[in-house]
Amino acid sequence: MHLPWLKKYNLLIFDEIDSTNSEAIRLAKAGVTGNFVIWAQSQTAGRGKYSKKWYSEPGNFYASILLEKNIPIEIQPQLSFVTALAVYDTVIAIAKSANLTLTIGLKWPNDVLVDSKKIAGILLESIKLSNSGYLIIGVGINLRSNPLDIDQPATNLFNFGIDQVGSDQTLHLFISFFEKYFSMWQQQGFMPIRQLWLKKANKLNKVITIDDGKNRISGRFQDIDLTGNIRIKLACGQIYSLSAGEVFFGS
Repeated sequence: MHLPWLKKYNLLIFDEIDSTNSEAIRLAKAGVTGNFVIWAQSQTAGRGKYSKKWYSEPGNFYASILLEKNIPIEIQPQLSFVTALAVYDTVIAIAKSANLTLTIGLKWPNDVLVDSKKIAGILLESIKLSNSGYLIIGVGINLRSNPLDIDQPATNLFNFGIDQVGSDQTLHLFISFFEKYFSMWQQQGFMPIRQLWLKKANKLNKVITIDDGKNRISGRFQDIDLTGNIRIKLACGQIYSLSAGEVFFGS
């Protein structure tokens, strides 16, 4: 398989690892130069946002991108949307190869859904050292199985009859699409990424509930602003903006 993106990344492959993000953190702390892709067949201590355990059985896709770039902290969250678009296109391409059409949507800020069920997640972490900065982008995609004990419905591609896709094919698709959107972001900024993300957003203009860790706020999902914050319209007509939180959908 021809992998043109290998010209830009050092590829590390593991049969099993604690966490691809944890390996990326170790590499950053060691002061490596260049960008890396860390890819594993399974994880023993995979994690998602808010330090939640990420179900990491063999057969699914687990990878992290380590970028050796001093990306300002205030715009780092924009890379969640860049990555979400890459995962979205990856799932679309896998389904197309199986002659299937899936109902896929993006959930703010960093989940990918099929039939309103979580099929992928994204975790961003950053490290600032004295002379350099690193951004780590972790991605998990449920290819053959999914957890049953999480706080939202989940699914996997095997449930839809897709049983031929391999983790290696997924890796090539994902990094290729990531390169496409990352280049767009670097050259054109967040605006085109924002517009594309909103076209694929799940429950846009619908009533949602957001838990920010302190309160639960319900309102109509309006859009995301130019920094990636979600904007909802409350019943009183006020527009409310949040930079972080867990989104819940009504029936």
